[in-house]
Amino acid sequence: MELGPGPGLTEKVNDNTADLASLTASLVAQARRSLEGDHAQIIRDEQRLEQQFVGTVLAGKSLPEAIHVLLAERETLVPGASPDRPGHWSSDDLEGHARRLLADRVDAINRRLLTQASVAALSIVATCVIGMCVVYTVHTPREVDGAAVSAPLLLPGNQAPEIAVGSPAFPPLSPETLEPLESPVPVGAAAQGQNSGSSQTPASLPNQIRTVPIPQPQETIPMNPQPTEKTDLPISGNGRHKGSGFKARPLAADHPEDEIMRRGSCNAAMTHIDERAFDDASLRVMRLIREDLESRTAKPVDLDELAPRSLARRASASLLAHPEIAEAGAQALDRRTSILRELLSERPSKLKRELAEKVRQDVERTVAPCIGQLRQQAETSPYGLEPILSEAIAVLDAITYPDPDTKAYVRFRNAVHAKSQIENDPSAVPARTRERAIAAFAKHATEDFDLCLEAVAQQVVNEAIRAAIEKVRPTVEELATVTAALRTAQENVVRCLEQERTRGHRRHAVSESSNLLRLDGPTEEDLFVCLMERLDCENRRQLASRLLEKLTDRLNDLAKTRYPFIAVPAGPTTLFSRISPGDIAQMVRELLRETIGDAGSVYAAVHAYGVPQAVEELYGRAAPLCRLRGRDRAIFNVETASKMVARLPQPLGAEDQLTYQALRDAFHKLPNCECVDAPAGDREIVVVRTVVGWPIAIDSNHETLLAYYATAEDVRHRPHLFGVVPESRTGLPIERLKKLFAAMTAS
Repeated sequence: MELGPGPGLTEKVNDNTADLASLTASLVAQARRSLEGDHAQIIRDEQRLEQQFVGTVLAGKSLPEAIHVLLAERETLVPGASPDRPGHWSSDDLEGHARRLLADRVDAINRRLLTQASVAALSIVATCVIGMCVVYTVHTPREVDGAAVSAPLLLPGNQAPEIAVGSPAFPPLSPETLEPLESPVPVGAAAQGQNSGSSQTPASLPNQIRTVPIPQPQETIPMNPQPTEKTDLPISGNGRHKGSGFKARPLAADHPEDEIMRRGSCNAAMTHIDERAFDDASLRVMRLIREDLESRTAKPVDLDELAPRSLARRASASLLAHPEIAEAGAQALDRRTSILRELLSERPSKLKRELAEKVRQDVERTVAPCIGQLRQQAETSPYGLEPILSEAIAVLDAITYPDPDTKAYVRFRNAVHAKSQIENDPSAVPARTRERAIAAFAKHATEDFDLCLEAVAQQVVNEAIRAAIEKVRPTVEELATVTAALRTAQENVVRCLEQERTRGHRRHAVSESSNLLRLDGPTEEDLFVCLMERLDCENRRQLASRLLEKLTDRLNDLAKTRYPFIAVPAGPTTLFSRISPGDIAQMVRELLRETIGDAGSVYAAVHAYGVPQAVEELYGRAAPLCRLRGRDRAIFNVETASKMVARLPQPLGAEDQLTYQALRDAFHKLPNCECVDAPAGDREIVVVRTVVGWPIAIDSNHETLLAYYATAEDVRHRPHLFGVVPESRTGLPIERLKKLFAAMTAS
C-alpha cells in the first residue's frame, strides 16, 4: 500500500492556494480603491481650501495671511510631500504619495497573508503526520513517497506592483476626472437684492471708490393764490334818455326873484316780470350740477410701478448694454476698474450723466401718466377722487429705497488686487492653485463688477425717484386740497343764488306800485322743459352735464380776462374753487337766460298778457303827476307841451320780433309818442310821459301841489322817474321837499 496525502489532499492544497491568491488580489484591489477615494478626497479638500482662500481674500483678508493659512492647511492634506516647501505639493507629489501608500498597504497585506499561509501549511503538515501515523498503525508499514506541497503565491514587498495608470480596472487618478465641488456662496452675496437693515457709511469704502451722497427730499408748500372776493356793485337804473329835451330836477325850496325857472311834470311806467320761478330754477340747476359731479366715479392710478428695484434692474441692464462697457471684455479688469471709478466719482462722468437722464425719463414715463390721470379726474370727477388721492399719497409715503450693495465695491477691489499680486508673484502658491485662484478672482471680479453697476444704478434710481416725488407730492396734495374746497365753493355759489332770489322777491313786492305793470313769467317746470328742448336732453342728469360743459366754457372765458392766475383751459373743480362765487352765480343766471332765450323775455310775457292791454296799462300808469286844471292857456302866460317816449328792449327771437313790431305799431297810434330801442341788457319796457312848460307855482294852488307830492309815498306812488332825479334814484319823494310842505302847513 502506497503512503501519501493522496489525490484529495493535493486538490485541497491547490484549492487553498487558489483561495489565498484570490484573497490577495481582492485585498489589493480594495486597497487600491480605498486609495483612489482618499486621492479624490484630497483633491476635493484642495479645491475647498482654494475656494475658502478666494472667499477670505474677497472678504478683505490680506493676501499674505490668506496664502499662509492656505499653505498650512494644504500641507495637512499630503504630509511630507514637499519637505523643502511645505504646502507646495503638486500632482506628481500626490501621485508619489499615492504609490507609497499603496506599497505600504500591499506589504501589510502580504505580511498578514504570509502568517495565514504559514499556519495553513503547518496545519497540512500536521494532518499529513497524523495521517501517516494512523496508516502506520493500522496497515503494514511501507515506504511512503514524499509528496511535495506547493507553497502559496506571495508577493514580496520589494516587488509590489505599481499603480496602473491606464488600466481599465483602475482608471488614472487625475483632478480632471474628479467631480468638482460646488462653488461656495461668496460672503455678502446672500444679501444681494435684499433690503439691508443697516446703512453702510462711505467710510467703509476704499479710497478710490466713494459713494455719492443722496439728498433727502424736502417738503415744499404750494403757493396757490386765492382769488379776491369781488363785491357786488349796485345795479344802475334805467338812466336818463339823451334824446328828450328836458332835465328832471327836484322841486326847489326857494326861488330868487331874478330867476324864472320853468318846470313841468314827468312820470314813467315800466313792466315788471315775476322771475321767482327763474331764481328757483337757477338754484335747482346748481344743485343738479353738484349731484352730477358727486355721482361720477374715478379710477385709481397705478403708482406701484414706481418701484426702485425694478427700475434699478432696467437701469443696470441698459448700463451693461452701453458700448463703453460692453466693449470692455471680462478680462479687461483695468478698464472696468477705470469705468467704475468714473461712475463713483463726485464729479459725474458722461456715462453717469447719460444713465441719470435715462433713469429720469424712465421715472417720468411712469409718473407723468398717473399725474395726468389724477389731474383729469380731479376736474371731471372730484368727489370720487378723494379716496384715490389719499391712496396715492399713501403709496408715495410707502416707497422704500433699497441701500446700494456697497460690499460689491470692496469685493471687486480685493479681487482685482489679489489677481494682480498672484500674477506678479508665481511662487506665492502652487502652480495649479495659482491658475485656479486667478480664474476664480477674474470670475468674481466680473460678477462683482455687474453688482457694482447694479449698486450705481440703484443709487441713481433712488435719487431720481426722490426728485420725482418732490415734484409730484405738492401736485397731489394740491389736488386733494382743491377737491376738498370744491364742496365749500359750490355752497357759496348756492348762497349767492339764494341771495339773488331774495332780492328778486323784494323787487316783486315793489311791483304793487302804480308805476309798474306786473307780468307773470314762465313757471319753473316750463323753464326746465324749455332747457331740455333747447339742449336736446332726455333726462335731468344729461341736462346737468350739458349745462356744466357750457358753464365751464363761460368761466374759462371769464378767467382769461379777470383771473389771469388760472391756467386756462381749466376744469370745473379749479374754476369753482378759484373764481368768486358771485361771478359764478351771475354766469349761471346768464347761461340760463341765453339758453331759455325768448321763452323768458318780456315780449313773451306781453304776448301772453295781450299787446293792446299792455300798451293801455303802461300809458295810464305813466300819466303826469300834476295838472294845471285848465290854467295852461296863453291868458295865464303858460304854454305847455306833452311828450311820450316808449323804450323797447331788443328782441331775442322770431317770436319776440313779432311782439316787438306789434308794440311799436300800438305805441305809434298814441299822440306825441316816440319809440326808441333800449341798450343791450335791458329787459323791461319803459314808458315816459312828460308835460313841459309851466312854473312850479302860479297861484295859491302851490300848497295843494306840494300836498300831493308829500302824500304820494303813502299811497305807494313814486312821483319821480326811476334813475333820472339824482336825489331820488328809485323815484320816491325827496325828504327835504316833504319837510317844506310840513313847514308851510304849520305856518
